[in-house]
Order: sequence, then structure tokens, then C-alpha cells
Amino acid sequence: PKQLNKPTKNCAQRFYDDLQSLKSTRISHLRKQLKPIFQKDKKLPGKWIFSSYSSRKKSRCLKYKTYRSGKRKCIRWSKRGKPKSTVTLLENEKKYLQTAHLMVRHQGRHPDLRPQAPNYWVINKIATDLNSYARQPYYPALCAGADRMVDYFENNLGRAKKHIAYIDDLTALGAQLIEQRRLNLNQRLTMIDNNEITSSNNSLTKHQFTQSGTPPIKTRFQSNTDIMLSEKTINQDHKSQERRNKNTTIGPLNPNDLKQALAQISKVLLGAQMAQTITASEGFIPALKLAKKHYNKHGTKQDMDRETRISMKKLLTLLEAHFYIQRSQQQLRVVSINMLGTLTDLKQAHKIQCQCQ
Repeated sequence: PKQLNKPTKNCAQRFYDDLQSLKSTRISHLRKQLKPIFQKDKKLPGKWIFSSYSSRKKSRCLKYKTYRSGKRKCIRWSKRGKPKSTVTLLENEKKYLQTAHLMVRHQGRHPDLRPQAPNYWVINKIATDLNSYARQPYYPALCAGADRMVDYFENNLGRAKKHIAYIDDLTALGAQLIEQRRLNLNQRLTMIDNNEITSSNNSLTKHQFTQSGTPPIKTRFQSNTDIMLSEKTINQDHKSQERRNKNTTIGPLNPNDLKQALAQISKVLLGAQMAQTITASEGFIPALKLAKKHYNKHGTKQDMDRETRISMKKLLTLLEAHFYIQRSQQQLRVVSINMLGTLTDLKQAHKIQCQCQ
């Protein structure tokens, strides 16, 4: 019996030494490392900058039910109308924007990490229990049950693991959506350069000008509005000619450097000076606010039809959504690296040091 107890004690002692090492390097810092991911970022606006996207469907009530108290409840809603634009959502784009919308509303915090969510309680509880386990004094039976405890913690983190995998997939999807939107916008810009897209309001005036080579002369049957449209069309022709002499398509964007991607888009659509301002700004969200302010005041430097402007806004909306998805990925990565990594190290230490028989 004495020979059996001696190696058991040595196993427990070696495991205890590894446990103390994990306590000083990882376990004691868990709560502090996890605290920021549960908090909102007050610097974020809490609403979309370049899109008024909402996960709610736009519909109106067709029939109400009135109660004795005077309150009304809608019992029949109208179906959502047809979209006014031909620029439709890409495959899986709605799912991507819906997830980002939740994080926009919560100022960058993943909704499953808010205080009322199950993940919040589970992660905090496991961090507290691990800290209590590592602070206990040495005793000979320390090896007993440690592996089952780690398995229990990992099973309780199953929901968090699923969210980590889901957000990783969404991040890869976002890069694909951004690239597809960029190609679609470039296609429309090329069509504008080749005069394949014209404004329906100015098509007749533009045709008259291009046929005669001179702007139309005002007659008593023409209003000042017609002449203003003609002059606007002439200016647009000059802009299109300038664009044809330059590289006016947007090059490949790096989804991991969103501020630089925004600067690339702004250089083509808003001007080189605006691109420099965006590059010098601190952070992506302040840069996006600058781009929105410039766009609202000056518009784009090219002659764009309505569909092209919508395509441009959808690309910028995807960049904004990707910022929040990436932020969520970084938050969940803290859980993956710190908490799941600590449990893996603890299980490995038990497997190596507690094999004494």
C-alpha cells in the first residue's frame, strides 16, 4: 500500500504544480480579459451610418381588433411591396446584414454576450469556478475528477462554440459579398463610361446635343428648367469624358483593412482629397462618418444614375456590416483563446501528470 500511495502523491503534486502555473499565467486573468467583451462601446453610434437597414419588414396594418379598454391590436398585415430598385440582395446577404444589425444596435457587442443572455452567465460562472479550483490547497486526491470537471465546462460552452463557428463563417461570407458588390458597381461605372446608362429625364436633351454638337437654343416653347437640364447633361458629358481618361474602377478591396478599402472607394467616387482625409482619420467608423457627410453635401464626383448610387451605398453598407462582424469575431476569439484554451491546457496537464498507475 505504501508503494501505491507514493506515486499517487507524486502525481497529485505534479498536477498541482501545473495547476499553479496555469493559475498565474491564465486562470487568474480570465475575468479581466473577458470583461470588455460584455460591454458596449460608447464610441459607436448604435445605428447605421450608410444604411437605414432594419430587420423588420415594411408593412401596414389592414385590420385592427379593438378591445373594451380602447386598445387596438393589428390582426392582419399587408404584404411587403415590391422593391423600387432593381439592385436586389445577393444570396445570404440578408442573413449577413441581420446579424450585423443586432451588433449595430448593441454598439458593437454581440447580443449573446449581453448580461441577460445565457452565454454571459455561463462564461462568467466557469471563469469563477476555475479561479476557485486553482486557488485550493494541495491534497492527495487532486487528480480525481479533474477531467470530468473540464468535460462538464466544455459541454456548457457548447452554445458559445457554435457562435464562434457561425461568426467565422459569416466573416468569410462578408469578404465574398464585398467582392461581388465591388464587381457589380464596377460594371455599372463602366456602363456609364460607355454611355450605356443615361438618365431618363435627360435622354432627349442629351440626344439633341450629341447629334448637333452644340447645346440647344432656348425657344419660347422651352422653359428655364429645360435649359438647366441641358447644361447639366453637358457637364455630365465632360465628367464622363474625364472619367474615361482615368482609371475609374475600384480595385480589389482588403476586408481586413476596412479603412483602406473605404479610401479606395472614396478615391474613385468622392475624390482623391477625400480619400486622403479618410486615410488620415482615426478608425473606420469616424472615416465612414466623414464619407457620409461629404456624400450628403457634395454627392459623387461622377454622373451617376439612381441604380448606381444604390449599388454604391450597398457596397458601403457591407463594409460597415463587416466592421461589426469582425468586431464580434474578435470578441468571441477572446472566449476561444482564453477560456477554451485554458480548459484544453488543464485537460492536457491532467492527462500527462495524473497517469500514475
